[in-house]
Amino acid sequence: MTQVGVISAEGFSTLMSEKPDLNILDIRTDLEYKNMALDYPVNHQPLHTIKPDEFTKTDTETFILCKAGPRAFKLAEILAMQGHENLIVIDGGITGLQACGAHLKLSETPVPMEAIMQAVQSSFQKFMVDNS
Repeated sequence: MTQVGVISAEGFSTLMSEKPDLNILDIRTDLEYKNMALDYPVNHQPLHTIKPDEFTKTDTETFILCKAGPRAFKLAEILAMQGHENLIVIDGGITGLQACGAHLKLSETPVPMEAIMQAVQSSFQKFMVDNS
């Protein structure tokens, strides 16, 4: 099985400041993304909408971002089992990036945490049911 890479939030924040064209897959829900997003071009695709067997293989590194890391690790694990390479999880996720001062876009009207938690749970459950 292909190995999944890991980069710390601090290491990734530094990398973003050095490279303008990283391939970032943000798998957080729409609510999470609207609430807080990287101030950097990303491919936002909520986890529950991803179909691993239809996911495009690429030779470039794909950095996978979620809130803290667990969803990104799960997706990377499933993609790696299907032969995808160059997958790198951002350990600590957007929360870690916020803590280390990465440039973020924040919503002017924050979404209630309860609504975000429900959306996250629903997204993860749907993904797991569809991919187990």
